[in-house]
Amino acid sequence: MSYKELSQDIKKNTLKPVYLIYGDEHYLTEHLIQNLHKTYVNPAYEEFNYTVIDAEADTADAMFNALETLPFFEDRKFVIIRNTPYFKAQGNPLSDHENERLINYLSTPYESNCVLFITESNVDKRKKTTKALQKTGSLVDMKKLDSREFEKWITKKIKILFENNYYDRFTLFSAKLSI
Repeated sequence: MSYKELSQDIKKNTLKPVYLIYGDEHYLTEHLIQNLHKTYVNPAYEEFNYTVIDAEADTADAMFNALETLPFFEDRKFVIIRNTPYFKAQGNPLSDHENERLINYLSTPYESNCVLFITESNVDKRKKTTKALQKTGSLVDMKKLDSREFEKWITKKIKILFENNYYDRFTLFSAKLSI
């Protein structure tokens, strides 16, 4: 799956319960997360239905607690797990029991949750965790846009600036670029 396909899932409200976002295009990854947040997260219930976990800094228990909690007064809960090492060839910090628990969750995720595992490195598609995720979710390769896709993307962004009367800001930005 690509950035564009996941963007379409967001727009059509056809989200899968689990995604693994990997690759080196950080800006597009952050843009997707912001788009999800803006589209689906009600600020009144954000504390309950939007959780960000750093897999390098937080404990596995914190991750499982977020994964195994249902949404509160909303249809969907979002869990963003950054710096995810669980899908790499080496370097998985989970114990065997925790790894099996993760595989079990990925095999039967809560349909009311949307979990985004995010990693910058490549993914080992032969691992049990990756295979379990692929059965219920999608892998999203965040590679750089080719020139044609980038041109469409930037044109869309400029159009939004004009529609929202940000013309003066855009003019100032353009002037700074030409200097």
